[in-house]
Amino acid sequence: MINIKPVSDLRNKYPEIEKEVNEGQTVYLTKNGYGSMIILSLEKYAELCNGIEHKQDEAAFVAESSELHYSHEIVFDAKTTDGSIKIPKKYSDQVDSNVRVILSPIRSGAENKSDLIPFYGFDTSGYRFDRSEANER
Repeated sequence: MINIKPVSDLRNKYPEIEKEVNEGQTVYLTKNGYGSMIILSLEKYAELCNGIEHKQDEAAFVAESSELHYSHEIVFDAKTTDGSIKIPKKYSDQVDSNVRVILSPIRSGAENKSDLIPFYGFDTSGYRFDRSEANER
């Protein structure tokens, strides 16, 4: 069951929340009915970060042990001509005969480069917790 509490409980019922967190529960805090923050134990936080840190260590090991390196340092817009992409002169000295191309088509209406990069996250602004609905789950 999701454990949702108003943020005022953090001040008024701290020992109760601390006990729940130490028992392994995650506490979701709301402010004026909207999601505000999450409290979790250091152990749960370490579990979340451990997976990420493990993947970073793994990537660093692969990068050190391989001559093949991927980089995002060269990014440019280009138009295709008969299925070919021309590399701008300022990058030509950095490119051997083989390159890896990652295509990211520019969608019409993209106002700036940040519009071209997909963001895998979620926006909670305007989201309102419904305690009764959450407690039913």
